[in-house]
Amino acid sequence: MKSKQHAITAGTVLLIGSVALLCSFSVGALKPKEPTIKYEKVDVKKVSFKETKVEFVYSVENPNSIGLENVIADYELYLGAKDSPAEGTAPTVSGKDVTFSIKAKDTSEFRLPMDLNYEGIFKSAAELTRIIVGGQKSIPFVLKTTFHLDLKILKFKIPIESKGELPLPEVSGSKLFSH
Repeated sequence: MKSKQHAITAGTVLLIGSVALLCSFSVGALKPKEPTIKYEKVDVKKVSFKETKVEFVYSVENPNSIGLENVIADYELYLGAKDSPAEGTAPTVSGKDVTFSIKAKDTSEFRLPMDLNYEGIFKSAAELTRIIVGGQKSIPFVLKTTFHLDLKILKFKIPIESKGELPLPEVSGSKLFSH
């Protein structure tokens, strides 16, 4: 009988040890990590005097074994800026609380859509026309985007500043003053 008790005790100790070892690995695996987010490009959908539609494209990598819901993107777009705007400068366009989800253990694309009205952005349609007739084909931008999430198990705030050029509408003689 004594050998059966030792066999059960040894088996129990082995089982408890294995469970403890697995738990120690699992606890490390359960601690969520911050995603990696990178600006990739601006995808221009439509350009006209009345409306310009663009999507700013980001690559989002989630190293976690769980998906992340309700990730928030807040943004400020500064047109005409080549460098980071001075503190207190009002953005040309801004938005808050654009939500999206990130799949578990995946790298995916997040597209931040914007509709721009160049006529409303410039002081007047005449100013926009003068700039275009003068030969300017694009306008520089700085986009400041902050991605954030505030959960009990994972909190992050990832600021990303992107720079580039957005195309201005093209005009030909007959299209110059028509809308």
